[in-house]
Parts: sequence; C-alpha cells; structure tokens
Amino acid sequence: MACISVLILFFHGTDLIAVTLGSPDTLIMVAEPGNDVTIWNQYNQIEPGYIYWFKQTDHSVPHHVACQLYLKYYPSGPCSLVNQSKHIVMTVNSQNTSLTITGVNYTDSGLYYCGIPRSTHISFSNATYLQVIERNETHFKRKFEEEKSETPSKTSSVAHCFSKVYFMLTVVFGGVIVILISVLLVMLKRRKQHQDETDDKVQQKKEEQDSKYAALQFSEKKIKKSGRHTEVVDTEVVYSSVRH
Repeated sequence: MACISVLILFFHGTDLIAVTLGSPDTLIMVAEPGNDVTIWNQYNQIEPGYIYWFKQTDHSVPHHVACQLYLKYYPSGPCSLVNQSKHIVMTVNSQNTSLTITGVNYTDSGLYYCGIPRSTHISFSNATYLQVIERNETHFKRKFEEEKSETPSKTSSVAHCFSKVYFMLTVVFGGVIVILISVLLVMLKRRKQHQDETDDKVQQKKEEQDSKYAALQFSEKKIKKSGRHTEVVDTEVVYSSVRH
C-alpha cells in the first residue's frame, strides 16, 4: 500500500473521531476468534527511522500498537516509547512492514494503518479494517457479499425478462384492440344496413298506404259524381214527361 503524506497535529483533549469506511482504498479483513491475522504495508524506506502501527476504533483517538526502529545496516529494534506485546508482533525492512495479531478476539477489531515520521510530516499508509466475528456471522457476511456482487447480473436479467414480457403483452393487447375495433366496425355496419332496410320497408309500406288511400279517394269522388249525374237525368226525364 502506497503511503500518503499528510500533515498532522497532536492536541490533548482532541474530539473523538468516528471510524468510516468510505475510502475505496480501505481493505476489509474478516476473521474469526482465535485466527492469526497479518496486515502488510509496502513503502520505500531509505533512511533509518521509526515506523509505527496505529489502531483506531469507533469514537476513539488513534493509539500506537507497535513500533520498530529501522536501521539500514543493522537489525531493526523495538521502540522504547511503545510497550511490546506477544499478542501483536511487528516486522520491518526497507520495503515493507507487517503486523501480525495472533489469536484475534473481538477487542482486536478496528482500523489499522502504519505511519512513518518524516522531517516535517508523517506519511500514513492506506488503512485496513479488521472485523472479528463468529463463524455463522462470517458465513452470513460472505454470502451477503456474494449475493450483493451477483445483484447487478440478476437485476440485468430481470430487466431483460421484464422487457420481453412487456413486449409480448404489448403485442397481445395490440392484437386484441385491433380485433375489438374490427368487430365493432362490423357490428356498426350491419346495424346501419339493418336500419336502412327497415327504413326502406317503412317507406315502401307508407307509399303503398298512400297509393291505396289516393285510389280510395278517387273512387269515392267518382261514385259521388255518378250519383249526381243520375239525379239530374231523372229530373230532366220527369220534367220532359210533365211538358208532354
């Protein structure tokens, strides 16, 4: 892990800092109680100097967990400022340093990173977050991470399937709508034809009734006219007979 140079200032009574894992460079290690865990950090150390390992937990200030004095031509030795522990073993050379925690337990969970003092600043490495959990929790977390990694592919397959179903439903409903419109047009056309035929029959029947009524009126007028003519003739006949 490449070291990142940052300026730091140490103040007594500094506010507690919350541990966040938002950086993409943060490595997450999951271990079970009793396991041995080794955390590595790579660098390029040319000059002799102190190399520290820090640990930080949620809402706490960082504190030293190990320290070694790197010497270019001599074996490295422990720092007098940091108490050495058999539980945590540190190694160092010119290119990398390691921090081995033997028989981890829940109290070892936290954020680990190394720091190398320079002339005006301290270079900090990328952090490694160690989480110690039970076996069942470890299995569940790994399964959750696997399912999370598979989620995009499942989502894409579901989306592809949904698009196919949507296309098929669109085609089916489109065909049903076309059929319903065609049936409706045919029914309207037949209804119009039936209405036209009914109107024609009514009109024809009305015309027949009108013609019969006209013929009847004409016949009645003819009868009346014939009756009047007979009456006149009779009168003339009577009149002629009286003259003679």
